[in-house]
Amino acid sequence: MQPSRLRRILAVMVALGTLLALLAGSPAISLSAADELDPTFHGDGKLLSGLDHEAIYAQAVVVQPGDQKILVAGSAFGDGDWDFALVRYCPDGSLDNGVNCGGPGFGTGGRAMTDFGGDFHDSAMDAALQSDGKIVVAGTSSRYPQFDMAVARYNPDGSLDTTFDGDGMVKVDFQNSDERGYAVAVQPDGKIVVAGVSYITTWGDFALVRLCPNGALDDGANCGSPAFGAGGKVRTDFSGSADWVSGVAVHAGKIIAGGSGGNKDFAVARYNANGSLDTSFSSDGKQTVSFGTGWDYGQDVVVQTDGKVILAGGGYAGDWNTDFGLVRFNTNGTLDASFSGDGKVLTEFFGSSDRILSVTMQGNSVLAVGYATHCYGEDLAIARYDAAGSLDSSFDADGKVTTNFGGYYAAADAVAVQSNGKIVAAGSAGDEPGGDEIAVARYNANGSLDVAFGGDGKVTTGGGNGNHLGYGVAAASGKILVAGWANNVNSDDFALARFDDDGGLDAGFAAGGVATVDFNAGDDRAAAMAVQTDGKIVLAGHTLRGNNSDFAVTRYCPDGRPDNGTNCGSAGFGVGGKMTTDFGGNDYGAAVLIQPDGDIVVVGYTRSCPNSDFAVARYNADGSPDTSFDGDGKATVDFSGRWDDGMGVARQLDGKLVVVGMSRATYDTADFALVRFCVDGKLDDGVNCGGPAFGVAGKTTTDFFGAADGATAVAVQKDGRIVVAGEANGKSNDFALARYCPDGKLDDGAHCGGPAFGVGGKTTTDFFERWDSLSALVLLPQGKILVGGTASRDLDSGWDEDFALALYNQDGSLDSGFSEDGRETADFGAVEEHGNALGLQADGKILISGESAGHLAMARYLPSRTHAYLPMVLR
Repeated sequence: MQPSRLRRILAVMVALGTLLALLAGSPAISLSAADELDPTFHGDGKLLSGLDHEAIYAQAVVVQPGDQKILVAGSAFGDGDWDFALVRYCPDGSLDNGVNCGGPGFGTGGRAMTDFGGDFHDSAMDAALQSDGKIVVAGTSSRYPQFDMAVARYNPDGSLDTTFDGDGMVKVDFQNSDERGYAVAVQPDGKIVVAGVSYITTWGDFALVRLCPNGALDDGANCGSPAFGAGGKVRTDFSGSADWVSGVAVHAGKIIAGGSGGNKDFAVARYNANGSLDTSFSSDGKQTVSFGTGWDYGQDVVVQTDGKVILAGGGYAGDWNTDFGLVRFNTNGTLDASFSGDGKVLTEFFGSSDRILSVTMQGNSVLAVGYATHCYGEDLAIARYDAAGSLDSSFDADGKVTTNFGGYYAAADAVAVQSNGKIVAAGSAGDEPGGDEIAVARYNANGSLDVAFGGDGKVTTGGGNGNHLGYGVAAASGKILVAGWANNVNSDDFALARFDDDGGLDAGFAAGGVATVDFNAGDDRAAAMAVQTDGKIVLAGHTLRGNNSDFAVTRYCPDGRPDNGTNCGSAGFGVGGKMTTDFGGNDYGAAVLIQPDGDIVVVGYTRSCPNSDFAVARYNADGSPDTSFDGDGKATVDFSGRWDDGMGVARQLDGKLVVVGMSRATYDTADFALVRFCVDGKLDDGVNCGGPAFGVAGKTTTDFFGAADGATAVAVQKDGRIVVAGEANGKSNDFALARYCPDGKLDDGAHCGGPAFGVGGKTTTDFFERWDSLSALVLLPQGKILVGGTASRDLDSGWDEDFALALYNQDGSLDSGFSEDGRETADFGAVEEHGNALGLQADGKILISGESAGHLAMARYLPSRTHAYLPMVLR
């Protein structure tokens, strides 16, 4: 009864790529010759660095009997694809590496990884423990467009069990169609039941496979009769839309499969030992239950000792939200009216969508875990119910507990109970949907966190030593600087890498070319970089302190050492080269600017449920808050939208600051948002700093297509006009630019004279009629505008993302002298590649950086034959 994560698996399988590069052919737009790439940079103009990263997430948890060690199964991303991942923890939460809890240890350092072959994406979804201590893990192995069920069996030490199909691995296909494995159970006779979905039909059906103990299909010959279904496989249709199994259990010789099916409902089927439907259950072996008019998502199933079946998941609660939902069936398949009066239970946490992802029994109580959504993320959620379906008030007073792991997202995909009654919930956590690290929490029987587990009841495990780089790129003193963050297993730290001009890591910079800074025990992630005139490098982003994030800023000496007052021979920056700023909520720095006087400006946003606001901090050159800026060195701005996020900053010649981002009124509607500050940090409303006001009371917004638009970068032209770049959502998501007069009005040809910019001051650019995202802007001489980001497209082999560049003339039209039509893409060979940052070298060469399939990716282009690019980076 381990979980599956159907709501997240597609996002996770497709997510995590990397950024960087530019150029590469595409059938949709014409491109220039490959010789525009600079061959002196890493041989062909493109660099895929070994500075890669891994993400890891959990789907299942099993507590070993006897030693009470905790097994967590899931998937890990590295080298461009996903593999099965199995991690074992000691009872105290430390990794079972052969030292922490004695014995030979598990796998390598407590981890075992399994690749089903080449560039297949292998996702583990469930695990079960055999009576002999061997571990069975089931999921999916895919290489688009083919998906198969996949099963691996491990020995107790984490090695693959070669008695299982010869190499420990089995893949199962139904008639060359797509299958996915979501759940596994082991019968008392050692046979293994794997359940999920088969897409032989358009929408998909319940699909079950039974394997002999040696891994062969239970076809009536391999392990004796009777066979299971046809050749060891069974499909069941609920006559509606999509049907899939996400939980499976074995009880009293029957197989119970639960999930979703029919008309968007909870669905359950009970089978006899030979795979035929058990007609003593609801007359045909199948039953569906609806909570409302919307989608209900069945996620896991558990069978009580009396044979009653509990199906759990997300029950529709109205307004597109789901709640923790449970249904209990009698042994004959009817709803059990003794369970909450009608056999159904809905439980709400924060008023948004909540869902159960796994369920188990604790004596006569029902334990359900999953996630609860609040206004700016998700928390791991757990609820305990008594036998009558009521919340158990002895469990944290109200029967419900939520746990925050510090990032935006946390969810429990699995739950198990130890022999001492303590509850283990395992899943994933991180700043991205689906998370990027394993998260495990242990609770006492009363619902409190068990501080004997990991020190505070919580343990996280990252994918491995690696780096997320490419979020800032700059050229300085003949070197190339790239910023981001590095994973040190337990948490993330700010990271700065320096490359020689030919693309090789600069071994003379910090430790082997990479410098890191740790702010505290939580995750520290840099999002922006700026280089001072004296060669010192400033990184800005956020640091996680407990459950809250703060602005974080660090400064490095030119050689990569922290500017702590000793290393650079100066007064130093902040405390040990670091400074943090708290705005009272969850605060995230997104952009940084160095003023001519040495002051440092960091912009971003502060989130306090249910809203977020622009946030700006200004520091003196020594890192102390500049109290001449709004009295305390920081300011916030609300646009009367629910979500206002600052993403970019530029400084005018008169010292005023223009900050841009997004103002979101509803989930589906957002606009470009701009604010201008006086030198003293007050809004430029026409009174505070004299002269005409900027927009309305210092603020202005711009809509493109009526949907979700957002600005990410800004630059100020010599004539005072303001160029803002970002994204606009119409039929697809496109690059979007707007230019404003100095007073904040759109440059439509009338407000500030001269020809208009684009149409009415706005222009958009589409690459492949799919999702394009703009991340960086560079203002060039003669009014040229260069932007970079990511372009997406559909290919016969599936979805693909590449680095993207576009060059615009002064009037907002694409410059046909650049790559023939003003657009350029670069492909590093992976499915997911995201361009994040732009930079110009002194010789006019163009740098674009990001990530590709888990690796730092970077491309350098020669100056255009028709344009002289100068180093004027104003991002």
